[in-house]
Parts: sequence; structure tokens; C-alpha cells
Amino acid sequence: MKATTAYKAKTKKRVFTILFVCSGNTCRSPMAKALMDKIINEHNKTPKLIKTLSCGTNAINGNLPSAEAVKTMHQYDIDLTKHRAIALNKKLIKKADLVLTMEAKHKDMVLSLDPTANNKTYLITEYIQQSKNGISDPLGKGLTAYHKTAQKLKHLLEKVYQKITQKYDL
Repeated sequence: MKATTAYKAKTKKRVFTILFVCSGNTCRSPMAKALMDKIINEHNKTPKLIKTLSCGTNAINGNLPSAEAVKTMHQYDIDLTKHRAIALNKKLIKKADLVLTMEAKHKDMVLSLDPTANNKTYLITEYIQQSKNGISDPLGKGLTAYHKTAQKLKHLLEKVYQKITQKYDL
């Protein structure tokens, strides 16, 4: 069954859920979630059709986002202070229609927890057929690295948004 058909058959509400996965769920995946939410709200007339989640393969539940991630998102008029880290688990994977990971090791971890997620799990850059390099972790590399990461994510997520809204008729 094609992914489009499976999605349409699976849901009556037509809510499409995207799960972003990184390591600690304090930098990349919360920034990706927040940026995607902003893109959805800016472009989509019915933003409730797309839901976003984020988690980390090594996350400690309840951890705060990094100060640099909070500062970086502030420049996009996004408040990340309410975010709390969530550890990757099988329930989150099952809930998602699309799982986008920051690095290949995150994709491997998702598939080790749920091998049936293979047809919906991608490296974020791979999903839009840009590259298989992924998004490197800015943790410990200073505020400039966070800004570059956010710029890359925003660029990628605009393309992800276009792809999913066309592919799944959202």
C-alpha cells in the first residue's frame, strides 16, 4: 500500500503527525518542531491538519531546551521556553505519519525500536532528496552554530511542508 493511501485510509480526521528526532531533544528537534509549527500557521488555512512532535534518542524527560536554542528561536518570534525534552519511544513512532531525523544514527534508533516504521522514517535531508548528510548538532559550538542550524532547518522545512501538503492533500 502506498504511503499516501495508507495515510488516507488510516485517518478520518485527516490529522497528519510529524515526529522530529534528534539526540537530546533540547536543540535541533525542538527547533524543527517550532519552525514547522510557524510554517504551518503561516501557510496553512487549516493548521490543525498537521501536528508536530519532537523527541530525542538520548533525551532525559523534562530537560529544558538549551539557552542557545531559546535565543535562536526568539529571533524567529518563537518562544521555546515551555519545551520539555521527551525520550524517543515506540508509542511516539506509532503515532507519527512521518518521522524526520536529524542524523542517520537517529533514524537507525527509530527503526531499531520499530522496524515497521521503515516506510515513514527519513533523514530530514533525505526526505526532500537534498542529501544524506543530515543536520549536525550545534550543542557546545556557540550561538552562531545554532543560527546556522536554524537557517538550514527553516529552508528544509519549507520544502518538507510543500511536499507533505501536496503528497497528502493537506
